[in-house]
Amino acid sequence: MPTNSVMPAFASSTIIAFTAYFGTFAIFFMVALYLQVVVAVSPLGLALDFVPLAIGMVAASLVTGRWVALWGPRIPMATGCLLAGVGVLLTNSMISPHVGIGQIGWTMFVAGVGVGMAMVPVTSASLGSVPAEHSGMAASTTNTFRELGAVVGVAVLGSIVNGQLTVNLVRRLTAIGIPKAYQSLVVSAVTTGSYQSESKSATAKSPAISHIVKEVTSAAYGAFGRGLHLSLNIAGILLLASAVLALTTVYGRRIHLERVNSKEGHLLHLSMEDPPELLRP
Repeated sequence: MPTNSVMPAFASSTIIAFTAYFGTFAIFFMVALYLQVVVAVSPLGLALDFVPLAIGMVAASLVTGRWVALWGPRIPMATGCLLAGVGVLLTNSMISPHVGIGQIGWTMFVAGVGVGMAMVPVTSASLGSVPAEHSGMAASTTNTFRELGAVVGVAVLGSIVNGQLTVNLVRRLTAIGIPKAYQSLVVSAVTTGSYQSESKSATAKSPAISHIVKEVTSAAYGAFGRGLHLSLNIAGILLLASAVLALTTVYGRRIHLERVNSKEGHLLHLSMEDPPELLRP
């Protein structure tokens, strides 16, 4: 393989490993939090909402392995990132305070298919772009970037949601006439997760303020929704950009498995072949 193709392909595969997990945990964590807090889905209902995502990931993983073996990692990886990005953006467009599995089930399935399809060729692309003696370092680097994507995804997107929640909530509270002296208390209760219990206690003591509690609750959920939409847009755009990156820089090698008869029985002989575009002078 030409040496000038090694570093771009390896770097791209590690970046895609990062962005794929970044986008995956945007759905796993942020959407789950929204469904639990805003939509008030039960634990069982929350698990059922994520079943299409899991089915899509498993089904795509089963099919993509043979695709990568026949055609190499570039097209499967680019297609997976494209589907994952589209699935995340579609989920973002469908999600609302009254959403259910009927609205986001199919979008989560599309995202799951994309993630499952993108993650299968990542390792083969990184291993196929370096010499055999460096395969251990390549595999460990890819796994490290996967974990970093998950950690950074939760940290960065969580910070974005929290920042948007605080800024938009203060703006909404000011618009409905909540005094500034009480705004910090409401923001603190919302961001720490104690708002629901405190609002129920306040309503029980003074039923006359129930309409104010409802307005504040609506403002909090609306601010949370804006932060969620922004974070999912970022994740979706990163995945779409990863599709372009995979299509333009990732090549890797096709994998060929051949059954060989020997004294020990039937063995599988593995060989790798450079795709035609890398064999041209």
